Amino acid sequence: MPEKKPLILTVNSGSSSLKLVLFDHSGQVQAQWLVERLCGANAQAVDAAGHKKPLPYADHQHALSAFCQHFGVDIAALTALIHRVVHGGAQFTNPIELTAQNRQKLAELDAIAPLHNPPARGLIENLAKDYPTLVQFACFDTTFHSTLPPEARTYALPKAETEAHQIRRYGFHGLSIAWALSALASTLNKPQTEINAIVCHLGSGASLTAIKAGASIDTSMGFSPLGGLMMATRPGDLDPEIVHLLARRYSDEELTNLLNHRAGLYGLCGLTDMREIHQKRPENPAAELAFAVFVKRIRHFLGAYLLELSHIDALVFTGGIGENDPHTRSAVLSGLERFGIKLDAQKNQIQSGEIAALHTADSDIGIYRIASNEARQMFNDIQPLL
Repeated sequence: MPEKKPLILTVNSGSSSLKLVLFDHSGQVQAQWLVERLCGANAQAVDAAGHKKPLPYADHQHALSAFCQHFGVDIAALTALIHRVVHGGAQFTNPIELTAQNRQKLAELDAIAPLHNPPARGLIENLAKDYPTLVQFACFDTTFHSTLPPEARTYALPKAETEAHQIRRYGFHGLSIAWALSALASTLNKPQTEINAIVCHLGSGASLTAIKAGASIDTSMGFSPLGGLMMATRPGDLDPEIVHLLARRYSDEELTNLLNHRAGLYGLCGLTDMREIHQKRPENPAAELAFAVFVKRIRHFLGAYLLELSHIDALVFTGGIGENDPHTRSAVLSGLERFGIKLDAQKNQIQSGEIAALHTADSDIGIYRIASNEARQMFNDIQPLL
């Protein structure tokens, strides 16, 4: 029998989704699945070719087992299994091996990431129990922003409170942003440390990040993924008194649900898919307002970061909306020609390929559409640890 290839599996656990990508040691993708609507009757897996497999009521563990059965993967024989973990806190600023000690430290972060870390951590703990010799790693969305300077990461609260509760700006979408920067550096043929850029990660979750000399110096998300831009079901930045007012009306659980699942685009117009919002905008004032607020918040941070950086080499759009929605890109960049940002209307229609230049020939600043590839970034990040 032919010798089996050493394999590395990346696992990206969302609250109701699971992304699985299987690599060989050379980095070639062997198999991949996106599992959506976990724990529901309509849960299904979609492979790279678009083929769908129903997985009714599957949770994260069952979806992983179904993937391995479908593609003939022996979990115990994997060289490594890599998890995307949203929040690394202040203590995890690099990828880590998930030893028993590190798993315990990770569990302590549930206090500041009660919604976003548990899906990944639950899978990590189950695998550690079922496959005690399996080598597991974690890559964190907060890692890229560990370079934030004190003036960018500090909230104006008493030091005793910020230290006691680990309150600071952490920033998120770091794996996506790191991949975008890497792809941009290859395209520009420049070292990452010589690049100034603004990365717009626009999807169900959304954030902007200012990059100076290859490092994050500011980002729109803060202590949690609720802050910054308006998102599909999250409000983005709010006056704290609004939350204080709502807290007197709702229980903790109800308020958490409202802010995470009933706000944002959904709260304004009842829709979360930007494609549907565009279809409804001509005759639906609520959809038009939702889109206008979404764009305005992006332009708010974009203007701030242009001022903060003084000069940028490129403006990058990534994430589901950033990559695939020319209407949003056009609206965000409207009127910015005076700042040397000139979008080519024809190139802006490009919605395929790993990377595409969208700027005019005489634009002072490059505009790029870069396909997000968190799995590839995770694979690259743990190579020094293998």
